[in-house]
Amino acid sequence: MGLDGYVACDCLEKGTAQVPAAIAGLVKIDQDTGSTYFDSPDKRLRQVYSQWRASKPCPHDGSMLLVVRLGSANGIGLIRKFLTERVGDPETEFPVLWKRVVHSGVHSGGSLDVNDTMRLEVELQRRPTSDDPVVERFFAKLGRLVAAALSVGKPIGF
Repeated sequence: MGLDGYVACDCLEKGTAQVPAAIAGLVKIDQDTGSTYFDSPDKRLRQVYSQWRASKPCPHDGSMLLVVRLGSANGIGLIRKFLTERVGDPETEFPVLWKRVVHSGVHSGGSLDVNDTMRLEVELQRRPTSDDPVVERFFAKLGRLVAAALSVGKPIGF
């Protein structure tokens, strides 16, 4: 168990991934995560969607621009401990990081919209540094997620 982050690609929006005409109006983009989903209970059309996804319609595996393992539950606990020791009030000084990213080492299904991602970028720029390679790897990975999300204007999903 742990915390993973991802950014969906924008191939559907750019037209790089061509949706078959039979399902074109039924392939949607989740506003919270930026991922694609199929919006129909029709089994025949679901099969067309599954075949389309299996055909790898874009160069990104699973239509994901970036998927990153941020850390195990214990590793995220280490980040929380680091912030608690180095920052007076991490909840106030780093609200997006503290309340939306490292609040739990095992949360999933959450996301940061583009505005929160921009706030997180600012928080990461002024964060304390550490001699601990685990802490620095976490922040480097999170920085990669932020950069990827902002490059395509998509949310970060967890």
